[in-house]
Amino acid sequence: MILILKREGELNMTDYNCGDRPTEGVYQCGDCSKEIEIDGTINVLAPCPSCGSCSWIQVNTTE
Repeated sequence: MILILKREGELNMTDYNCGDRPTEGVYQCGDCSKEIEIDGTINVLAPCPSCGSCSWIQVNTTE
């Protein structure tokens, strides 16, 4: 079993790639750090509009 502990205010990050079907939220490019917001109208992640990378990190703040 893997246990992940987070401190209050720490970011929870999950890696995604182009073609993945993400949930709604804010995603940051893993290469250039450009942020995009995904809503329910987008079906798959596309390459970064700034640098073309296919590496994305979903960034959520803890509540």
